[in-house]
Amino acid sequence: MAISYVGGRGAGRAGSTSTVVVPINAGLTGGSGSTAAVDDLCIVTVSTATQARQPACAITTPTGFTALTVQRTTATTYDTNVQTCYKKLVAGDISSGITIPSTGNSADGQAYTIQVFRGQNLTTPIDVTSTYATGSGVGNQPNPAAITPSTTGAWIICCGGGAAGTGTTLYTASYLTNFLSYNGADTNDGTVGAGYYTGWSSGPYDPAAFGGGSTNAANSWGSTTIVIKPATSSIWSVDITEVASGTESSSVTYIRVVSETESNTVIESTSSAYIGVVVRTEVNTGTDSPSATYIGIVANAESSTLEDISSAVFITIADLTEAIATLE
Repeated sequence: MAISYVGGRGAGRAGSTSTVVVPINAGLTGGSGSTAAVDDLCIVTVSTATQARQPACAITTPTGFTALTVQRTTATTYDTNVQTCYKKLVAGDISSGITIPSTGNSADGQAYTIQVFRGQNLTTPIDVTSTYATGSGVGNQPNPAAITPSTTGAWIICCGGGAAGTGTTLYTASYLTNFLSYNGADTNDGTVGAGYYTGWSSGPYDPAAFGGGSTNAANSWGSTTIVIKPATSSIWSVDITEVASGTESSSVTYIRVVSETESNTVIESTSSAYIGVVVRTEVNTGTDSPSATYIGIVANAESSTLEDISSAVFITIADLTEAIATLE
């Protein structure tokens, strides 16, 4: 299954010592839906402008976000503090929303973006090590660092932020899809921008600098470049002459468990059909369940086509494990 964009949102605000909770069960725009789902990849970028202060920018609520390296500048009057975090969402995250940290000072403007993607590799959502860049003394427009993806179908996410004294002009980036930009105006203006590039095929990719923004020798910026790895597509039929493990028998068929790690485990079953079990991001045909495992019938003639079960049998991984243990 290819990566897709569910939607995004964001905002800017004046300096505040209070946090703000942003819903992700509603309000997403620009993509396939308005709400995030379990297993979606959520990427959050927070940018705060300061003068000689270094506030926290990482997402800590809900727990479990991976915080990429925070980018900070100190060489000019207006200092950038920008950080990108990501997480594969679980059930409780959808209802609780994302808590954006306080700016730490009432003079420090803040802006943030939230991007939600689907179809990423559930085990290893990030394809290669992220890259970073900072700049000072010219403007607040980020120039994301080059990166070299390693997996066909990967998407490149460019995130950045900047600081300025009069930096209320939003960023632009026509080469990025569904680009988001917001500004928090205050004594120190914080601006953020994020979008994604889907056209990579091979070699390094060097994103262009964002447009818009504010050009001034007192300004600064920072950026993070991320690559999302697509889910592994693995749907196999099973024939009794192709059993990878387990006891071969000419009188029974087998159940094969297919996961993103492409397990070849085969468990003997007395059922009369071959059953392929795939996670929801690996379904080529049939009805996709956004929060459960898909069960499909695979024809004996080594067909890779999954047909929808009319009774809508969708089970959780835990229930699947229990069912397999019973068969054993």
